[in-house]
Amino acid sequence: MIYANAQGLRTNIDQFRELCERDKPDILLLAETHITKDHQDAEVKINGYEMVRCDSESVHTGGTLIYVSKKIKYEVVSNENENKTWESTIKVKTSCQHTIISDIYKSPNENFNKFMMFFENLLKKNARNDDINIITG
Repeated sequence: MIYANAQGLRTNIDQFRELCERDKPDILLLAETHITKDHQDAEVKINGYEMVRCDSESVHTGGTLIYVSKKIKYEVVSNENENKTWESTIKVKTSCQHTIISDIYKSPNENFNKFMMFFENLLKKNARNDDINIITG
């Protein structure tokens, strides 16, 4: 698993494609993608991976995107954008245990107290004591 701040995914997509081809991570988590609903999946597709997008409203900030290798079984748990905070969470299924993986980006302009309320609600909703919980961002 690899996490990175994309700092504008469309500008840097070739670097992430090369990274995935070279290192073959099972999961690539990106924050600050600057991807909006106006961007087609084909613009940011990486061969061999499925995408979980939480789009921004602006090409200048925000957004998360999780690339999951097609060989990994997973389900989307949540995908939210609230108060300049973006979050995507997936559950990776294994035979004995599940792993909950969250990718979060908080805009520097977001109020810290509002973010902490968002984060606390995220934990209450998604974190499970009997699962492995990983949060990036």
